[in-house]
Amino acid sequence: MIKALLNGLLSIITSLLNIFLLPINALLENVFPDMSNAISTFNTFVNTYIGGTLSYFFSILPPIFRNLLVLWFTFVIAYYGIYYTYTGIIKIWSIIQKIKFW
Repeated sequence: MIKALLNGLLSIITSLLNIFLLPINALLENVFPDMSNAISTFNTFVNTYIGGTLSYFFSILPPIFRNLLVLWFTFVIAYYGIYYTYTGIIKIWSIIQKIKFW
C-alpha cells in the first residue's frame, strides 16, 4: 500500500517537474546543435584515412612489440584516467567543503 502511494506520489512529482522544466529543456535543445552528423563525419574520416594507415603501420611492427605497445597505451590511459578522476574528486570535495554552511 505504501509502495503504491509512494510510486503515485513520485510519478506526480515527476510529471509536475517535467511540465515546469519544459521551457528550459526546449531552450537547451535549441541552443546546442545536434552533434550526431559531426560525429558520423569524423568517424567516417577516421575509418577512411587514418584506419588504413594505422593498420599498415602496425602490420610492419613485430608481434611482441605490438603487444607491448598496446599494453603500454592501456597502462598510460588507465593511469591518467585514475589520476584525473582522483584530482577531480579531491577538487569537488574541497569545493563542497567551502560551500557548506554547517
